[in-house]
Amino acid sequence: MKVREALDLLKAIEMLQATPVARNVKFGYFLEHNRRTLEGMQATVRKTLEDPEIDTTIAAFEQDRIAALRDAAKKDEAGNPVLNGNAFVIEDQEAVLEQLTKDLLEKHPGIEDAFQARVKREAEMGDAEAVVELRKLPLALWPDMPEGVAANVVSILYPLIQDEA
Repeated sequence: MKVREALDLLKAIEMLQATPVARNVKFGYFLEHNRRTLEGMQATVRKTLEDPEIDTTIAAFEQDRIAALRDAAKKDEAGNPVLNGNAFVIEDQEAVLEQLTKDLLEKHPGIEDAFQARVKREAEMGDAEAVVELRKLPLALWPDMPEGVAANVVSILYPLIQDEA
């Protein structure tokens, strides 16, 4: 199993844990055991991906980007930025964002290379083999999937099904 597939499996397990099927104590334990195993692998992957130079460059860019968006945002009566969900409300958004992007790229000339380096490292790591021992369960012991669980989620969970040969 590739790291990318293992991380997808972690997301699928977390999604299943939020459904009624996880109320079954044995099945819930099975999911929790595998979730914890995969979270350990995820932490190792994150640690491996750490690069202080890239991380510092991106963090500085993000800090300036959020500050610029906050400054450009429409303000309420108290002078606070207006939010729509988690996004700042910006009038003439396209023009403002174009100018902010230009300004930020000038202020952080190496940011594009930093993002590309991070994406490349993540892609390489995603293609690496994940070394994890997951518990498997015979298909006969799996509960019926609740309505709304997409077919692709079921296929992601396939590595947890024990063959009944």
